[in-house]
Amino acid sequence: MDDQGRPVAGTARRVVEVHTRRARRERFGELLQWDTSEHDWTEGRGEKMYRVSMLDDATSRVFARFVRHDSMEENMAVLEQYLGRSGRPLEFYTDKASIFYTTPKKNHPVREEPLPATQMGHDDDDDDDDDRDDDDDDCDFKDKMAAA
Repeated sequence: MDDQGRPVAGTARRVVEVHTRRARRERFGELLQWDTSEHDWTEGRGEKMYRVSMLDDATSRVFARFVRHDSMEENMAVLEQYLGRSGRPLEFYTDKASIFYTTPKKNHPVREEPLPATQMGHDDDDDDDDDRDDDDDDCDFKDKMAAA
């Protein structure tokens, strides 16, 4: 660079690594990357569509569906289709979209306690209890309903 910050021909640039690379998972189903893409998929010949994609980290195998809305209902329907076809993954990796996380609202006071999970965030948190039997979940649910 010269004294005014402009690049000078013939000088080498130093590459700065922005993200550190991580090792991919070893087996299918260990990590599922989940994202929705907004794009003119029909090239102006039809209604606006969103692509909900689920990518297996180990194999790069893609499961994708086109949906009309980027909503919790549409994402849950795609998840149900994925689970029926490929089974339950160990982990999900999602972006910070509002269907996965509750985001603070603009012009609202800052809360001291954390925001509650969204329905999808709540469902993902429940998946951490892999040691429980499904029968135990039913009993807990029945006990809670009886107590109500």
